Amino acid sequence: MPMYDDPAVPDSETLYRRVPPKPEWLTTDPVTGLIVPHAAALQRRTGEGLSVHLDSVLNNLGRDPHTLYDPECPSFAFLASVPRSQGDGVIPVRVGPPDEPDSDRGQAHAEVRAPEQADTPTHWRRVRTAIIKDMWWVTTPEEVGLAPVEH
Repeated sequence: MPMYDDPAVPDSETLYRRVPPKPEWLTTDPVTGLIVPHAAALQRRTGEGLSVHLDSVLNNLGRDPHTLYDPECPSFAFLASVPRSQGDGVIPVRVGPPDEPDSDRGQAHAEVRAPEQADTPTHWRRVRTAIIKDMWWVTTPEEVGLAPVEH
């Protein structure tokens, strides 16, 4: 069975993810009224992981998370414990050129992954919902001039 979780990544590890600069990938939470990523911002295919970046590696490289992504992209963070609370794991997966031209991002790249037996669309919806519930903005949509599209 392929590895889906690396215990060397602590539950307290902050994971970063960007939201493409598409207003339709943002929404307003009906309960809190806060802008949150739409489920589309956390898409992945069955058998693939959700691409994220590890704070500990970025910190060791001296990289400020606010400079991690393109200036027009909002970005958010969540703890590794969030997907793990739903049965997923986190594994470092370094990426090099040409797939990742930013060396720091390449070194800090990781994936949120499900164990093979749980890798279903229903399972991923549960994980995605938990991430959206517990995320916080690093670079807000307002900072980059985006407003959500109501779905």
